[in-house]
Amino acid sequence: TVAFTNLAPKLSTTAAALNRDYRTALRDNARLTRDQFLTASVLAHNLGGAHPAVSREAILKDLKQGRTFATALTGLGLSSPEAKTAVQQADAEVRRADMPATKKSS
Repeated sequence: TVAFTNLAPKLSTTAAALNRDYRTALRDNARLTRDQFLTASVLAHNLGGAHPAVSREAILKDLKQGRTFATALTGLGLSSPEAKTAVQQADAEVRRADMPATKKSS
């Protein structure tokens, strides 16, 4: 998809690898959406350096258990305000990545 292609360079991977990883994650959680997977990936990328416990796998595990992104992040060591801000930023990145290049500039 467009979002996989647009986010892959930021995440130091390829669109094909993201798609493969998403398909693998779907086998573990059939209710997982593409946007949830991408948001978890962006959160892990953005936060993993400062918060080593934050990984895509840890976030996806919490989502599978019915937790929200913010709850998952607080459980992984972020404060509630940090988690809320991080989720908002990651959601925005995923939404921007899902837009065709011509719409991004408007």
